[in-house]
Amino acid sequence: MRSTTEMIKQPLQVKQLKRYHYLMMSALLLLIASGIHYAIIHWDWYDQLLVIYICPVLMFLFALIAPAVSYRYSAYRVNQVSIELSQGLFWHKRSVIPMDRVQYVMISTGPIAKRLRLSKVNVITSGESVALPYVDEETALHIARLITERIKEVSSYV
Repeated sequence: MRSTTEMIKQPLQVKQLKRYHYLMMSALLLLIASGIHYAIIHWDWYDQLLVIYICPVLMFLFALIAPAVSYRYSAYRVNQVSIELSQGLFWHKRSVIPMDRVQYVMISTGPIAKRLRLSKVNVITSGESVALPYVDEETALHIARLITERIKEVSSYV
């Protein structure tokens, strides 16, 4: 397997997408913490307030750092023989999927990703489903077309 630097990186909008995701999670935790804060004040457990507000602050700091780290280790390569993936935040996972095992390809996107013009290519094999990192919409269509053409070539041999 080649190094990650030789693989295709994600567009820079992916950092922004991941930052939105983590900030929404931080806001949700802050909302939960404020509900717990109300309950603590209501029941006079003031010594627990510091513990309650540490979680959202840590999540907010994580939201600032995690997208850059995750972006650094996410890459892919599609060739005639295989699809190579490298991804991860804390644990880095590298995998190779032979084109012969691919059954079909799907392109998916969410509301925030759609606004940033990003799509995710999902490759379904006989044993698993693997999602390539986010790419722009044109690249996603191009990758799906390449993989589909390769699937047709392989099925014509059978």
